Amino acid sequence: MKKKLIVFAIAIVMAVVVFSGCGGGGSNNGGSSIAPTSAHLTVTVKSSDGQAIEGAEVNVGENSNMTNANGKTIFDTLTPGDYQIEASKDGYDSASQNVSLKAGDQSSATLTLKKKESVNDTIKSTSKLKSYKGVIEMKSSNGESGKIVVIQDDFGKEQHITMYGNDNKVQFELYVAGGKAKMRSGNDKWMDLPESSVQAMTKSTLGFAETMMNNTIEDFNET
Repeated sequence: MKKKLIVFAIAIVMAVVVFSGCGGGGSNNGGSSIAPTSAHLTVTVKSSDGQAIEGAEVNVGENSNMTNANGKTIFDTLTPGDYQIEASKDGYDSASQNVSLKAGDQSSATLTLKKKESVNDTIKSTSKLKSYKGVIEMKSSNGESGKIVVIQDDFGKEQHITMYGNDNKVQFELYVAGGKAKMRSGNDKWMDLPESSVQAMTKSTLGFAETMMNNTIEDFNET
């Protein structure tokens, strides 16, 4: 009877060992879970001074989200691959960045948007412009008309001033380049001018022209 019990016990132990070796008793797969198939990406959008930008549109491939109050948005089911991240918002220059994602990645990216300068910030007076052309129309009380055309380049180092009469013919021309200048009346020959004369003439003529131009700029900025 004892021998029968021992043989029966051995048989049970062997059965348990074989069953365990065959993976019985539940799926184990070596203790590892199923491998991830997607990638996770957190995008932060901020301004040039480091402030979070809320409400910025962020595009990652065909996926699109808006940033929250902290300037963040999350893409948590992205297919592995190469993407271009694009961020934009009204009043700012858009920005982009490339990213390569693999399955299981927990990646992050930060994009900085530069605030666009308004016309009021960039055009305050003619002295702020590298080059410009201004046309000033004039009309006298007796009905005669004329105009002054002012062309400035290289922040005022080169100036060309032309005055037209009622018949739209040139009455006067002044051309300045650095410390040299020349002028003529109508169709007369050009005359070289000394630097002292140039400074006096350009100061008076350009002063009048710039006043008219700056008034126009102010009206434009207000509009």
